Amino acid sequence: MVDSKAMYGVAPKKPDQDHHRHHAGGHTKGLPSSSSALPPQFDKPPLTARIHNLIKEGRLDLTHTKMSQLNFRPLRPSDYEEVESLHNEWFPVHYDGAFFTAATSGDCYSLAATVPLPAGSVSGREDSDAILGIITVSTGRTAQTENPDTFLEIMRHNTDFFSTVTSHEQSLAYMLTLGTADEARGRGLASELVLRALGEVKRQYPDCGAMYLHVIDYNTAAIRMYEKIGFRCVGFHKGFYTIDGEPYDAYTYAYYYPPAILPVSVYTGLSWFRPLFSTVRSSFRSFVNSTPTKQQPKTPPRIDKPD
Repeated sequence: MVDSKAMYGVAPKKPDQDHHRHHAGGHTKGLPSSSSALPPQFDKPPLTARIHNLIKEGRLDLTHTKMSQLNFRPLRPSDYEEVESLHNEWFPVHYDGAFFTAATSGDCYSLAATVPLPAGSVSGREDSDAILGIITVSTGRTAQTENPDTFLEIMRHNTDFFSTVTSHEQSLAYMLTLGTADEARGRGLASELVLRALGEVKRQYPDCGAMYLHVIDYNTAAIRMYEKIGFRCVGFHKGFYTIDGEPYDAYTYAYYYPPAILPVSVYTGLSWFRPLFSTVRSSFRSFVNSTPTKQQPKTPPRIDKPD
């Protein structure tokens, strides 16, 4: 299990360090990143990932690329450098080498959206595809391995009765990172990655009751997307991130998986005492919600939908 908390609140490396270094293959600094995860006043990092150079050199054209033409695969060791470059473009916090090793070696769930390069445009040992988007998820977080406050924060908001009473038997999945290349934004790729990850994680870990994440409070584009998919705001954390020495707040969002399918006879048997069932559920949830927590959920900002 990846210790994601160890990656929070870490100041990003300064531009004169290797955070925005030139990469192998003659890659040069490009336009500034347009990632919505970056603070508005933040000095935007340059685009240095391989994907941008492929497009600039005319070896790849995404103008008419459709979702059906993309491939989705786990990250692999040869992706390390590109994954690091893309994360440096997307996020204002620094992720250490242990994270990139875990993401590209299978120690955590990962999914990359890639596009195949045209025949004849690949040379030597160069990868035959280019990464357009990435999602990474830490799985297998249980009541025994997760921070008790975090586990309670997520599961106490699950409105399904069976999931609530069996929460100690369930695990959680935590979305570590999600991002798409600048040239691939606005096409629904981030949503596609999340939806695929939700499905694959549940298939691989049937006991997973929810997937949760933290999103910085000013990233309204991400908040809008998560809510459209079905994530719910379940918590608020003051000063969760530290960027350039400044504290930034964050919301906790969770997606709750539907309960496991029970035999039809069970639902039939329950129907006759539905009023009693509702009373028991309400009483139990009132008891769970009465447990004090250190941080109370805060309503996220209202986000106007585009015309």
